[in-house]
Amino acid sequence: MTLAKTRDLAALFPDAYAAKDPSSLLGQLLDVVGAELTRADDSVKRVLKSHWVAYASGPALDGLASIFGVSRRSLPDGAIEPDETFRRRLAAIVPLFTGGGTVRAVLGAVRSALGLPFDFDAVALPAGLRADLEALITLTENLGEADSLTGEATPGAADTATDLLLQVSSASVLPSDATITITLAKGTGWGLRVTGPGGIGVASRADFLLQPGVPLVLTGTPGALRALAGGVEVTPSFTALDGAGAPVLPQVPDGPSDWRIHVQGAPFDFARFDVDSFGPPAVHTVIAWRRATPLTFEVTVPYDVRGAVQALLDRYNYQDTARIFVFEGLPREAIQEVVDDARAAGVTATVQFAQPLAADRLDANDVVRFQLTQRAAEDAGQHDSTTGGAGVRADETHPLTDRTVLGGVFDVSVFDEPTQGFL
Repeated sequence: MTLAKTRDLAALFPDAYAAKDPSSLLGQLLDVVGAELTRADDSVKRVLKSHWVAYASGPALDGLASIFGVSRRSLPDGAIEPDETFRRRLAAIVPLFTGGGTVRAVLGAVRSALGLPFDFDAVALPAGLRADLEALITLTENLGEADSLTGEATPGAADTATDLLLQVSSASVLPSDATITITLAKGTGWGLRVTGPGGIGVASRADFLLQPGVPLVLTGTPGALRALAGGVEVTPSFTALDGAGAPVLPQVPDGPSDWRIHVQGAPFDFARFDVDSFGPPAVHTVIAWRRATPLTFEVTVPYDVRGAVQALLDRYNYQDTARIFVFEGLPREAIQEVVDDARAAGVTATVQFAQPLAADRLDANDVVRFQLTQRAAEDAGQHDSTTGGAGVRADETHPLTDRTVLGGVFDVSVFDEPTQGFL
């Protein structure tokens, strides 16, 4: 087959030279030159293609990957990751690093470092199995730390109620749920009102009295409120500020906010004799929230990744484990370095390894045991007797008679009875 370069060279000569005849001397010479030009052209094309992830191979592909700090992984059999697999992984990483590290880039880098596919899009998996596999490694942005503000208010002699203002200055990047603890140092609290930012807050009903020393904890959850007085549920005793709507405690915003606490003493016609106080109480309040720290995130990884993945594969009866464990995983101590390489500049990242607690069996088994004993006694009236003796019996008789007779006295003895005298 005549090369394209050879045809182009032959077309430059007049027909009299028979340059287009492959068997001619000039045709053969032009074929050698055309082959060299074709090889040079292919080399130039390879150089041009080596600048693209989709076409680069070998050292050129390694050079492109080094720009993003990515290198070939070892396969489970010890071999080095081939060009096609490495190219697909690098092609998924390059767009994700545009403008800095992203959540997807960090999670993908951690997955591939642990031996899993960078992105599960490359693996055809059941929807449920894929969702559970993706949920094994999580990323939490803007880590929060506990923060609080304490305030106290003691009413004056002329006050009819106690009012406390708390000014919260939160350097948080996200709003946070609030927890407000109100404790009365003295006096009985009635007509409690908590007003947060935007004029949103909660109020106690008329039948609720807060005793001194009993902490009232108001916890705000999304769209709801929970109230505990001394650990006892008292949420039904609270309403919205208008007295009709559902109680909702506002969140602590990401900027400054004002919180007002209003408490009255027990009313005269409602207080209990020698129990409740009529004057306004002294109020001690603590408002607590979690302050989200900007430019921080935390990656949570199962301590035993292979065990966790295998448990999911067994649950879904998925047998093709070679499509899941693509690479030879790195040790745990290297995962932090992988995250640091994938994160954007100026961002603080931490890695946590989660170890699920072993399930404790708290089964209580009650055992009832019955024992029946039956005994039958039978009396057959049998006796065993053994008699021993001689066969000859001799009887010997010795009759003996003892007799004593006293003679009668003459003038006393009875006639015809024993005579007088001694016999």
